[in-house]
Amino acid sequence: MPPAHQLIADTEALGKFRGPALVLWSSAGKVMPREHGARLAELLPEGRLVEIDDAYVLSMLDRPEAVAAELTTFLTGT
Repeated sequence: MPPAHQLIADTEALGKFRGPALVLWSSAGKVMPREHGARLAELLPEGRLVEIDDAYVLSMLDRPEAVAAELTTFLTGT
């Protein structure tokens, strides 16, 4: 695992990404706190946070249909 200072630098570098970004976050998770999802979306200049309800650590396994719907909306702009 990289040292903490490298992880922090890499995370802050997300601010240089200039494309649209979708952050899907598990709302019921206890391993990854909700505020981390909001912070990640804030770091991305065009970031958008969507919380997946009733999902824990792996939204794509807990709520695959919700993840697919959000990805479809994001990718098609509808």
